[in-house]
Amino acid sequence: MEEEQKARIALNAVPGLGLVGIQKMMQAAGSAVAVCQDSQKWWPYLRRRPRCPGTQELQDLGERQCHALHELGATVIFPEDAAWPQSFCHLGNPPLLLYCCGSLQALNAGQSRAAVIGARACTTYGKDQAHRFGLGLSHGGVSVVSGAARGVDQAGMRGGLEGGRPVMGVLGSGLDVPYPTDATPLLQEIMKAGGCVLSEFAFGTRPQRGNFPRRNRLIAALSQAVVVVQASLKSGSLNTVSEALGLGVEIFAVPGPVGQTTSQGTHQLLRDGCALAESPQEILAFLGIMHSTLDVDIRSPLYRVLEQEEISLDALAEEVGMEPALVQMELLEMELRGRVIQRPGGLYRLVGPCREPNL
Repeated sequence: MEEEQKARIALNAVPGLGLVGIQKMMQAAGSAVAVCQDSQKWWPYLRRRPRCPGTQELQDLGERQCHALHELGATVIFPEDAAWPQSFCHLGNPPLLLYCCGSLQALNAGQSRAAVIGARACTTYGKDQAHRFGLGLSHGGVSVVSGAARGVDQAGMRGGLEGGRPVMGVLGSGLDVPYPTDATPLLQEIMKAGGCVLSEFAFGTRPQRGNFPRRNRLIAALSQAVVVVQASLKSGSLNTVSEALGLGVEIFAVPGPVGQTTSQGTHQLLRDGCALAESPQEILAFLGIMHSTLDVDIRSPLYRVLEQEEISLDALAEEVGMEPALVQMELLEMELRGRVIQRPGGLYRLVGPCREPNL
C-alpha cells in the first residue's frame, strides 16, 4: 500500500474530522501525506477544529486501521482504483475511501443494481413486499442494494440473496461493528454468496445518527433505481430518495394500506410524481430487462383459479394441491411477465389476456 493511501486511511479515522475538512487540508497541503507530516500547520484550515493529533499519533492510527483491515480480511479501495464505483464521482461529497468485505466483483460497473429500502418498524405486509421485490429483482438479474437495517432493508436483502444475484449491504458504522448486530448472520451469508458489505467509516466507528445520511448517499449512488417499501413522512428512507433524485436515479414507490403511518411516506412520493411499483416487473422493464426466457405455461392450474378470483398464496396452494413454495415461485415468474399482480392484503390477481393455446 502506498504512503499516500496509508495517510488517507489515518485521516479518515480521526474522530470528528469530516470529509470536507480532510479535503480542505489535502487541497492546501497537496496530499494526505503532507497533512500527516505536519498536522499542526494544516489544522488551522478547518472551520471546526477537532483535537489535532500529532504526526506519530496519526501514523499509529493508520497502522491500527491497517491491522484491523487485515484481521477482518477486508479490502480498501480508493478513487484511483479500477474497482471504485464511478457513480461516486457525481456525489457532491464522495467518500475518501471504501472498505469492502466480500467480492469486489459485486462492484462491477456492468451490474444492474436497485436499492430496496423502507421502514425499520415495518408491518408484515412491508416485509413481505420487500422480500417479494428483492426476490423478483434478483431473479431478473438485478443486484439488490440496501442498508441492512431491521425491517424492509433486511427483508429486501434476504429476497435478493434467495434470488441468486450478488447483494450489497452498505453500513453506517465500521465493518467490524455492523449495525444492527442481528444483521450479522445475513451479512455473512451475503459475502459467502458472492456479494459484499461496504462502509466508508473507519474500523471501530459505532453507529451514530449522523452516519446514516452519509450511508444513504452511497446506496443512492450505487443504484440505478430505488424502490421504497413503507416509509413514514419523516423516514430516513426519504433522505435516500432525495440523494437519488439529485443523481437522476429513478424512484419507485410501493403503495401500502390506507391509514397506516408506514404508508404515508410512500403515498406522498406517489403524489409527488414518483413511479408506482406493484411488481418487480415494472422496475425490470425500466432497466430494460426482458424475460423472454421465463416461459410460464398458461395451462398451469394456477391460471384456472386466478381467472375466477383474487386469492392468497396459501389458499391458492391448497386449491391446486401444490406446495406453497412452488406456488410462490410460479407466481413470481408470472409477476415478472406482467401476468399477475399482488394487491394490498396479499391477494393475487390475474391481469392481461389469458387464453388457452390452440392445440
